[in-house]
Order: sequence, then structure tokens, then C-alpha cells
Amino acid sequence: MKRWASATIVGPPKRSRTSRNHRTVGKSLRGYISRNKGGSSGFRKLTLLKKRVTSSKLLFSTGELLELKRIFHSQNKSSGERVLVYALSECERNPSIGKTKRCVGSIEDMIDFVVSVLGHNATVRMTENINGSNWNVMIGKVKGINDGEVTKSVSCHESLYPYLLHYCNSVPKVRVYVSDIVDVEVFKVKSLSSH
Repeated sequence: MKRWASATIVGPPKRSRTSRNHRTVGKSLRGYISRNKGGSSGFRKLTLLKKRVTSSKLLFSTGELLELKRIFHSQNKSSGERVLVYALSECERNPSIGKTKRCVGSIEDMIDFVVSVLGHNATVRMTENINGSNWNVMIGKVKGINDGEVTKSVSCHESLYPYLLHYCNSVPKVRVYVSDIVDVEVFKVKSLSSH
């Protein structure tokens, strides 16, 4: 069986039919294993988080949109302008009730946010790679973190922006699962040959 990736799946404590269904071993689905690449926005993204001393000097607010558009060469009503507006408004939006969130542009800020929510004894889990993205994939082995019981978790997702930016959030009372994501075609061949 070709293992494309291992992903952490975060689900609500009350298991909905959909989320339970997608955590089932053998469940086939169209894979979208995402790591933003900059897309069609015209931005060429830097691949590393900046140091705090650098990221703290960068403009980052809707009040500075005109200057940001000038710096990143974004025309009015362009995809570049839409990327800037969306990221800034998401980062400035108040969190939902019970949720904690922060946009981070430096690894130090990310670590500080994680420690503020989880404490110093945290385990890092991430998608290993994006192989299999847009292919038919299947959920392989699924393991519940904390034996599948409700726990604390922080998720950081890469946001589309001219430089590397992560949207980090913590929702209270979640169940966290780690799952292998496998290639359906290779699994079918191995399944047939083993009968």
C-alpha cells in the first residue's frame, strides 16, 4: 500500500455523520492535501516563516491596505488585492465564542501562541507531504490522540499572502485523530493480489 501522507484530523466532540464517515478506515474520497503555493494571485511566496524581528516590522492591517498594495504591486480589483483584503480581514476578525486565534508570520509567534494554549508539553503533528493531492485517496490507519477523548489542540493553516503567514486557532473540546492517507489504486491492486 502506497502511503501518501499522514494527517492530523480534528473533529468536534459530538460526532457528526460526515466527520465520523471521513475517519473510517477504507473510506475513499477525492484527496485535497493542501499546502498553499501562491496560486494565481501573482504573489511569489517566501518559503520560510520570518524571524519575529523581521515580521514585527512589516505592515499588517486593513488600515494600511493602500501602502500594502503599493509594496506588493497589487492593482485595484485584482486577485492580489483580494488576497490581501481576505487575509487581513480574517486575521482582524473577532474569534467565535470559545475559540482562540492568531495570525502569525514568525516561528516565535507561532510557538508563543501554542504554548499560551497548550503549555510547554505539546506534540507537533503535521501533514508529511502533499503527494496524492487531487487523486483518489483512501483513509488508512486511524489513531485517536488521547485515546479519541476530548482534548486541547492548536491548528495552524498556511494562509495565502505575499509572504508566509499562518492562521492558528484553538477550539475547545475537540477530538484529534491521526490518519494515514493512501493511494486507492495501489490499495486495490494489493487487495486483489492477496485474495
